[in-house]
Amino acid sequence: MGLLDAIKRAKEQKISAVAAVTAPLPHSGPLQADAPVSAEDEHSPAVLGVEDLNKILDSIQDIPTLPSIANKVIQAINDPQSNSKHIADIVKNDPALTARLLKVSNSAYYAGFSPCTSVQNAITRMGLMQIKRMVFSISILDAFDKYGAAGFNIKDFWKHSIAVAYNTRTIGKISRFRDNEELFTAGLLHDLGMLIIIKYMPEMFDAIMKKREISPEISFYECERADFPISHCEIGSWLSVRWQMSREIQSVIFNHHNPPIDSTIFEKDIVMFSAIVYLADRLSTRLEAGFLNDSGTEIDERIFNFVFGGSSSEEEVVGHLLKNKAMIEAAVSAL
Repeated sequence: MGLLDAIKRAKEQKISAVAAVTAPLPHSGPLQADAPVSAEDEHSPAVLGVEDLNKILDSIQDIPTLPSIANKVIQAINDPQSNSKHIADIVKNDPALTARLLKVSNSAYYAGFSPCTSVQNAITRMGLMQIKRMVFSISILDAFDKYGAAGFNIKDFWKHSIAVAYNTRTIGKISRFRDNEELFTAGLLHDLGMLIIIKYMPEMFDAIMKKREISPEISFYECERADFPISHCEIGSWLSVRWQMSREIQSVIFNHHNPPIDSTIFEKDIVMFSAIVYLADRLSTRLEAGFLNDSGTEIDERIFNFVFGGSSSEEEVVGHLLKNKAMIEAAVSAL
């Protein structure tokens, strides 16, 4: 039984339970046959609650985990007692990771007067924070390497994710919100739930792709919301909880299509994370780093003003993001 079948079965069980509770008492008249569930009701996200969906998703046993070497490198870089030699020694335990980091360090963006032939040289050339970003990015890419599908270009998916990651960090900086690695991570992971759909809910993915062939102006997300009880936002957020990511990252993945800028429940910092990734997602597509999920680049002016407060125009922001192009291409060269 596929994951979407499990969701459908859970919905049917819940509908039956509700019908049993609300059914008329025997003395009130003859029992009526259960009314069929309409197509609209069947696909309504409200039919299943968060707890129901979490139980279903928790039944997946083989969700990738971050490779241990990525955790070791990230912990070492975060440790003020570590040095470049210690970090290089960790990376060298993974020949494939070493080769890809050297490839990036020798790309046109980073290349010096002589070839970079060691991890320690790469750290010197690229800097610890960029090494951390690359190790994390490569680890995520490798963990989901086999999660492809017909009609889905996974390389374009990762290019978009990497572009959003770098552009998220830049928007955080120029909006004077903050410039930190959490923003980069949030941007990189924002669409990760889509890969879970491809792997574990292929019938849902196929149905959406067929609908988009007929109506390409409708986004992947709009198709999810119209026809299914769950989207890549809820699934990705669930995965970020399993990976013990921060509340900010969990919220970003859940809300990046609809940042809750009018919310009185969420802290402003958490809403700002979602709003910044929303902008980076749309603007990355405008700068030709998009993929099948995208159907437009229109930006909600209220969200833009929430982030920048009138201090920047779209043209100015795009100008800043264009400066990331060479760096993004260097990172993509590791794919």
